[in-house]
Amino acid sequence: MDGYNSNIENIRKQEFPGLSDITYLDHAGATLYAKSQLASVQQDLMSHVYGNPHSPCASSKLSTDTIEQVRYRILQHFNTSPEFHSVIFTAGCTAALKLLADNFDWACHNHLSQLEETTPKSSSSQSPENPEVQSCLKQLGNVSQLSYTSVLPENLNQYSYQVISNSSQDKVQLMCSQHAMQKHLSQNTMRKAGLFCYLLDNHTSVVGMREIAKSKGVDVFCITYQDIKGNTDILIRMSGKCFQELCSSCNHPENCFVVKEGPRNCLFAYPAQSNFSGVKYPLELASEVISSSDLSPLDHWAVVLDAASLVSTSPLDLSECEADFIAISFYKMFGFPTGLGALIVRNDSAHFLHKSYFGGGTVQAYLAQHQFSVPKSSLTDHYEDGTLPFLDIIALKHGFDTLERLAGNMCSISDHTFTLAKYVHHKMSSYRHANGQPVANLFCDNDFENKEQQGPVVNFLLLRSTGEFIGYTQIEKLASLHGIHLRTGCFCNTGACQRHLDLTDEQVLSNFQTGHVCGDEVDIISGQPTGSVRISFGYMSTLADANKFLSFVEECFMEKSNQTDSTKEVNSYAVKEQTSDQDVNSIKDQFPSSSQNDNPSQTHDVKSELDELRDNSQQSCITSPTSISLPSMVVKKIIPSGKKVLTNIFLYPVKSCGAFEVSEWQIGSKGLLYDRHWMVVNENGVCLSQKREERLCLIKPVVDLNNRCLWLQCQGLSPIRVPVDVRSEISSNPSSKIHCQSKVCFDRVQTLDCGDTVANWLSDALGKKCRLLQQNPEFERNCKLVKDAASVTRSHLSLVNESPFTLLCRSSAQSLRKAIGERYTNQPIINPSENRSDPFEPITAEFPLSTEKGKGLNLHTEELIGRFRGNLVIDGWEAFDEDEWKKIQIGSHLFTVAGACVRCQMVCVDQNTAKRSTEPLLTLSFFRGKKVPFGIHLLQDEASFEGTTLRVGDDVSVIQGQ
Repeated sequence: MDGYNSNIENIRKQEFPGLSDITYLDHAGATLYAKSQLASVQQDLMSHVYGNPHSPCASSKLSTDTIEQVRYRILQHFNTSPEFHSVIFTAGCTAALKLLADNFDWACHNHLSQLEETTPKSSSSQSPENPEVQSCLKQLGNVSQLSYTSVLPENLNQYSYQVISNSSQDKVQLMCSQHAMQKHLSQNTMRKAGLFCYLLDNHTSVVGMREIAKSKGVDVFCITYQDIKGNTDILIRMSGKCFQELCSSCNHPENCFVVKEGPRNCLFAYPAQSNFSGVKYPLELASEVISSSDLSPLDHWAVVLDAASLVSTSPLDLSECEADFIAISFYKMFGFPTGLGALIVRNDSAHFLHKSYFGGGTVQAYLAQHQFSVPKSSLTDHYEDGTLPFLDIIALKHGFDTLERLAGNMCSISDHTFTLAKYVHHKMSSYRHANGQPVANLFCDNDFENKEQQGPVVNFLLLRSTGEFIGYTQIEKLASLHGIHLRTGCFCNTGACQRHLDLTDEQVLSNFQTGHVCGDEVDIISGQPTGSVRISFGYMSTLADANKFLSFVEECFMEKSNQTDSTKEVNSYAVKEQTSDQDVNSIKDQFPSSSQNDNPSQTHDVKSELDELRDNSQQSCITSPTSISLPSMVVKKIIPSGKKVLTNIFLYPVKSCGAFEVSEWQIGSKGLLYDRHWMVVNENGVCLSQKREERLCLIKPVVDLNNRCLWLQCQGLSPIRVPVDVRSEISSNPSSKIHCQSKVCFDRVQTLDCGDTVANWLSDALGKKCRLLQQNPEFERNCKLVKDAASVTRSHLSLVNESPFTLLCRSSAQSLRKAIGERYTNQPIINPSENRSDPFEPITAEFPLSTEKGKGLNLHTEELIGRFRGNLVIDGWEAFDEDEWKKIQIGSHLFTVAGACVRCQMVCVDQNTAKRSTEPLLTLSFFRGKKVPFGIHLLQDEASFEGTTLRVGDDVSVIQGQ
């Protein structure tokens, strides 16, 4: 494959060990750092002492000298030198763009600085005979007299201007520096600030510059590349329009500074490479815009180039690019360090900048009690406020070294990455469903044949065989199951997103009003996608990465000809994309009917995990000490077939750990008593879940109500006891950690630390440092699913994600299990519960293709129910009847349905082995629509429920349907 660097395959295992089990395809978001790169940084920092660059000692001098060497290395990388460009370090590309917007000389202060050249520099009590100053001040409002005296030492250049107004005869004395006087003049004259123009295809950080520009009186325009391609005259026309509007509102156009004082400063912004589609915009556009200044007497144009996306995989030759300002971000190039970027400035364009604020290290001298300051003469020293992140800057040297050592020059990297993107693009373009319809809609502006026009980015959405879009959220969830890391949404580029997805401004506003915001999972509204999927390649990407992604598309989204008729019918029906929680109602009938699953009786005989371990003499993880006496919480219930009853009650005392099944349980103020009352966090305090730590399911909790304690058990470890009331233990042990802050589902929660003993036990169980936290009983958190304020009082949450209760319907699980089998066979699956004495006996050959690795096809109904981790399981209805319910009654308890439970990749974790498969989420995503719903959320209807009990066998009835 021409351009492909196969040598990367030889070094990747050693240099990027984290990629052993994942396929990373978000290099446009952030590329990856190499192992040797970090080792070099560590060795450097361990071998040298780097001090604060603002200090005079030897270690500080070493920092200063090294930073200057890094500046030179950066300029060398972009084929320029300090003679032509300067590097101003910033906190990132966004910070570089904001620095430019804040300090761009929109009002031409530097033109007014000509006043400094004519203002007297020595003390005098006479009025200055300076006609320019006199002329400027007269335009402030019929000024008739100006007197000037120097009132401070002459080297401070401080002056007193006394202005007498004809209208009021009031004398106003202005004590100011020349700079302050010039600022006063510019703010009180008819001089109009310049223009800010940017391409529609720009990152949010560029578009955000317009707010600063508008606050300074700047006119703002957004244009497309087609508008300006070969037609930079459009800038002159925009300028002329603004000038006409200005003059029409001016009472004295003959005194207008635009006419008398020359051109205004204007700024044009565009990306070198689109972060949305990867299209490359010509660098020659910068010179074309700048040269338009020669054709307009009104404006002087400067250009800022957002090069963050381009320079991550392509060369940028600043000796040929005439852009005045170039913004870059280093983690996009090296992966490390983050939070560091630069604004590269052409030295002959420094006059476009005008800075007011000064921070530490940027001035030669200043007075604290007077408006006097003298900036440092060096451009970089003047604009780098405060202490630089000098250790991060020093780390850049090792980034450049690693890049060159592992990947060669940027041209080689560009060839390598573009080759992979081209390969994927062409493959996806050729993909067809069995009916001949395309599998993918690719968003691009060229044919992916020229690396000078296209970067290593592929943007797309997938299509069903009916031609309807598959939402990006569904694609991301399934990609995660396959270990594929990609990006979805609009990628902080609303303009390009609108253009490629054909979204009007009215649609975007309407989507926002219906609740869709940047970064959420609302991917399709009224059949129209709100965002797309982006994959991108880096220098460490391989052909295996590309093929893994393509196989994922083929396996999960390409509809084959060998599907059964019933499956095709279901697919056709399930493609409707709705926007509200009720959307799932219209697709409840798409699964095969479970009516044939009825049996004369169902026997539920599920022992607690602790009881099972006691009964099994081969198990070594529990030594049954006589001090442990836990009653069995599950008793055998014989439930007649077809009766609409509660069949199972599960609680999950520790969030994301194993289930604790009971036959009856008390309802608390936040759901089932002690449900999700504890959670496991890593050493940084981040809540762990099975999304990233599957082994949590192997930790089995048991709540001992009699002894008011929680028991945790895990194979290979003795069980450990944790008191239910942690506060009492804290009060008896003052050294214990009391309050902790963490987050659950984006909500801040207050918790109590359960101590070092259980923390060490959990660390042994999971093989990483972690701690157990308990929700602070005094902390309240409300459910976000409630529709009215009155419901808030009865919808307090524990550490659950969304609602106090989740309910599953057994027939829905049976129907899903059948649908999974039919997706992988050419004939319907025989119901395994037919002619079986025990319907819950493990099934070893349920599907003909059950041996296919990773599919998760050996799912019997009870295991499937366990994966969905519901609190309440019911039986007696048709599959997915629950989608239509509004209110139900279980026993004597009324519940309000708060919507469908949207599922994620956690349902693919086998709760007994912690192994991950692609099912059942893969089948759900096809047959249940974009939100992948299964089960419903419940809210208790009255606060008086607290203290009452739910029991297996309680009757269940629907009080209100759809």
